[in-house]
Amino acid sequence: MLVTTLAFDLEEEEKLIDQYLALIVRVSKSFNPPNDTELEEYIQIGKIALLKAIRTHDPNRSKFITLAWNYIKWDIIRYLSNKKKQEDITKQII
Repeated sequence: MLVTTLAFDLEEEEKLIDQYLALIVRVSKSFNPPNDTELEEYIQIGKIALLKAIRTHDPNRSKFITLAWNYIKWDIIRYLSNKKKQEDITKQII
């Protein structure tokens, strides 16, 4: 029974990710990615962030769209910060 419920949840999560893909793309583009590869990276990060939002959403505390937007935005910011730190370390080594 648990396997059936898990499969159903995964299908529902996939539907929600497809439903909110436009939000992910819009937030990703707001960071002005330098090329299409970087945009795709932001979109993948956004999908993972949306999945986290789906799994942690409590309807009694906030609207889902607000939570999803914040998760997506802050995960991309975190990615950019970590990427910058890695670039700085690489420059110091060279």
